[in-house]
Amino acid sequence: PTLLSLSGEFNMAEVLTVEDLYDVLEELHGVRAKWHDLGGTLKVNEATLEAISAEHRGIPNACLRAMLGHWLRQVEPRPCWNAVVTALRKSVVNEPQLAQSIEAKYCSAKSQSPLAPLAAAPRKATKPAPTLDSLTDHVRTTKWLKLGLKLGVEEFDLEVIEKNKMLDAEGALEAVLRKWLAITAEPTWRAVVDALRAIKEIQLATKVEKKFC
Repeated sequence: PTLLSLSGEFNMAEVLTVEDLYDVLEELHGVRAKWHDLGGTLKVNEATLEAISAEHRGIPNACLRAMLGHWLRQVEPRPCWNAVVTALRKSVVNEPQLAQSIEAKYCSAKSQSPLAPLAAAPRKATKPAPTLDSLTDHVRTTKWLKLGLKLGVEEFDLEVIEKNKMLDAEGALEAVLRKWLAITAEPTWRAVVDALRAIKEIQLATKVEKKFC
């Protein structure tokens, strides 16, 4: 989760983490051919950009995804929508219209008060934690890749799952959920519900929320 600074410099709608990779990819898909210049303006190390280009053979879609995945894991400077907007406006990228669109969508309106998520925190201790069996029984979606991104599963792990030709959509989903449980100190159904809503599985999210939250 993202936190407000005391100065209010970053609000919750602006600060980004690797969980936001799919959303950022969706917004920047149209400038994938400029992924290298965009990465440079986002302060991704040049050596890292060259390594990404070599590993993904310069394929724009794959390179953009890998570059953004690396950027979203950076601690300083902190990834945020404002940084994306600034990078798009740089002359080397020169995408002012897209910058304006993203700024209006993510940077202008203030997010909800940070006190709101805190109010829900006590519920976590009173509800049973999800297990692999309960997850596979109640979370059934073909959008396993998007779900994994929203749950914070590393992009590398998702690529490994995606390349495993032995797995169908159901098997890939189970692999994602197993990985999420393994990397998450305190997995909660609330996190699952929020992730499902983020990938537009509204009915499934509501069903899971009613049963477990």
